[in-house]
Amino acid sequence: MQPELPITPQTRTLAVEPCVNCHRNFFPIGYALEKFDPIGRWRTDDQMRPVDTSGTFVDGTPMNGVVELRRVLLQHPEAFRTTVTEQLLVYASTGSVAASGGTADTLVHARAMRRRLPQPRWSAIVAAVAQR
Repeated sequence: MQPELPITPQTRTLAVEPCVNCHRNFFPIGYALEKFDPIGRWRTDDQMRPVDTSGTFVDGTPMNGVVELRRVLLQHPEAFRTTVTEQLLVYASTGSVAASGGTADTLVHARAMRRRLPQPRWSAIVAAVAQR
């Protein structure tokens, strides 16, 4: 990594092994949100150049920006909710989403939890994680 460069251009040049093979699942989401600075203000440039919000999901679906990110996530609502549930479970058990990144057991637990919820509402997901 090169500290003098913005983070997104750096991540676009990471080596496939071992970095991109894992991170490719969430890089597109981060890229889509890059027009928001660290405190949520809208920006068009990131230190040195215009912000690039384009990306491609693991299944090959391209997107560019938050509007297209929303469209893609709405096409896969169950996968999105399960991933969020899994990450909440990891955070609830470790205090950090970076600590372990989840395990196969966490994913199985998140899927089972999601199936038991009567409605896929955020409040129900958060309550289920808190009550686990």
